[in-house]
Amino acid sequence: KQVLAAQQKISGVENRIVQYKGFSLFSTVEGIAVKNHIKDKIVFIRPQPSQVLGDYREVAVEVKVESVTLAQTVKFLETIQASPQFLRVKRAQLKTRYNDPRLLDGTFVVASYEQVTK
Repeated sequence: KQVLAAQQKISGVENRIVQYKGFSLFSTVEGIAVKNHIKDKIVFIRPQPSQVLGDYREVAVEVKVESVTLAQTVKFLETIQASPQFLRVKRAQLKTRYNDPRLLDGTFVVASYEQVTK
């Protein structure tokens, strides 16, 4: 029973892994920021070196935001996780702003995966 559940979960993830050409993690993350009204809070979206993990290539970007509320941050991260493509927040660092403790600065590493063609 557990094996079947694990196989179904793996299958679900594999179906969400990028299967088509033209997908851009950078553009997708930027679009999610626009949708969540924080694009103007982004300091940068910086590509990270890709890594091959077995049959998959991990493509990642680092996103830095400034002066966002906790609610904006949570909504942004939830939207990333709920993306039709398999996106994963690998790292998230948040700190309160010195000049306004109600606001946060954050850095996130977001990864997507694509099948390596052989």
